[in-house]
Amino acid sequence: PLRSGISHQQNVLWTNKAAKCGLDFTKAILILDPAYISPEKVFIRPEEYKQLLGKDHRIKEKMEKCIEDYKKAKTDLSQEHNRAYCAYSTLQYFEKYI
Repeated sequence: PLRSGISHQQNVLWTNKAAKCGLDFTKAILILDPAYISPEKVFIRPEEYKQLLGKDHRIKEKMEKCIEDYKKAKTDLSQEHNRAYCAYSTLQYFEKYI
């Protein structure tokens, strides 16, 4: 999930930190039906593409960390930070898969 205007620091792989652009793992979605994956080319900003090129392993690591952070936050919703993290994360919709 490439985003602009990211306001938090956790679980982000920055493509341009000064402009607050990057991969926001808290907004990731799970696509189970291949019908939703288009064969059409998708274009992203060239500078973002360059920043992500060759970082497959790092992206996988950060996604795994985001899932673990979500699970940990979910265990103690008495803390405001954890409640907010879980409430605004798209992972709440995919709990049975993670």
